[in-house]
Amino acid sequence: MSKASSMNRVITIVSRLNEGKRLSVASLAVEFETSDRTIRRDISLIKEVFGEFLVSDNGTIYAIKRDILNNVLSPDELSMLKGALGLAERGGLSLTKKMDKKEREKLTGKISDYEKLYTFKTRPFEEFNQRPELFAQLESAIKFHKVIKIDYLRDGEASSFIANPYSIVFLNENFYVASEFFHEGIPSLLLSRIAMIQSIEPTGEIFRIDPLFARFVENFQTSWARYSPKVDGSYNTREVQLEIDAEVSRYFKLKKFMPSQKILQTHENGTIRISFTVTSVWEMVPLCRQWLPHIRVVFPNSLREILLKEAQQAVEHLSKK
Repeated sequence: MSKASSMNRVITIVSRLNEGKRLSVASLAVEFETSDRTIRRDISLIKEVFGEFLVSDNGTIYAIKRDILNNVLSPDELSMLKGALGLAERGGLSLTKKMDKKEREKLTGKISDYEKLYTFKTRPFEEFNQRPELFAQLESAIKFHKVIKIDYLRDGEASSFIANPYSIVFLNENFYVASEFFHEGIPSLLLSRIAMIQSIEPTGEIFRIDPLFARFVENFQTSWARYSPKVDGSYNTREVQLEIDAEVSRYFKLKKFMPSQKILQTHENGTIRISFTVTSVWEMVPLCRQWLPHIRVVFPNSLREILLKEAQQAVEHLSKK
């Protein structure tokens, strides 16, 4: 091929990358009768214009897929993304402050196209825009590691406590602030439902992020999670194993009810044995209630005893006329 201008080279390279082709820097240099250095300069120019979407592997260049909406996010994640963007925009939160308006509109518009194909019944009970000032205060406290005083009202009873906020968590269709709370010097997880927070106030103190607790906040699975740090730099977890009847086993095969769920064994009669890694057996109680009488607790005995006690109380209550 005859020697080409820089513009022609760039256009040709972009076109081939868009087609999903893998390109060799050395081969391009030969094709365009120029040096490897010049081709790498062309690649740098492409990155400047289109962003960091190229992968370099021993002289081979190819483009990663950039269409996240089409290739990465599931339908429920698309809906959640749109909801989060909408709530944050109405509440004036930092989630959308740095996003260009046209790009935001383009993103939410494309998500809306997907939502025409789906119906989502689950929505947040409370929205950002109902209490934008409180959410903004929480964002600031989390970002700058401010120790805060939380005034809380639950079932008509008021309380106040000092906590180190780590994250705003969407859990059980509600918003919570996950904080590190100390009682007699012992840290624990404190989940405060934001709808029940009356006010927060910085104490003027700054806390140091605990990497172990931060990892726990990132990975905990339910509102029943308990934080118990160990001397070896980890936190306490325990395994729960359940036997699932054949008539409902397909539901557990199709869906993970908790991120730690694993199928250990499938028996000839169709029953399956599954395991969960939890920080407290109480994390398993709501799920087990949902699937009674189609499950059996293999271990621990403490979970079996909790469920037996609840079942006996339910029978006694239902037997009353």
